[in-house]
Amino acid sequence: MSQISATERRFLGFWRLADWSAKDLASGQTRAPMEGRAVGHLHYTSDGRVSATLMHEARAPLTLDRLAVASLRQQVLNGGATDLDAPELEGVMRYFMAGTGYVNYSGTFSVDDNHVAHRVETSFTPQW
Repeated sequence: MSQISATERRFLGFWRLADWSAKDLASGQTRAPMEGRAVGHLHYTSDGRVSATLMHEARAPLTLDRLAVASLRQQVLNGGATDLDAPELEGVMRYFMAGTGYVNYSGTFSVDDNHVAHRVETSFTPQW
């Protein structure tokens, strides 16, 4: 995006998330992701870029022991997830919960009369 419109210019800056809802276009149902407890920021730049970092406000802390995490990751990749003991399973569950309570992406944005569209280029969620 080389030039942005006057409407898009109003979005420029670093914004704190005030509210988040998602509408299922097929059913028309609206819901609040992350149990309505999301916090985060959106950053809109003058070259038409957007980045978003959103998370559940009550994410549990993860271990800082990177060697233990790497070992556990390798065990899961090697098919040993069924052999996890209780502390290892707890570690996997903490990472699962942390991952499902976190959204991060970047890309480009545009604005029309009633909508802001984000076109995702990179994301924590691979299929976005």
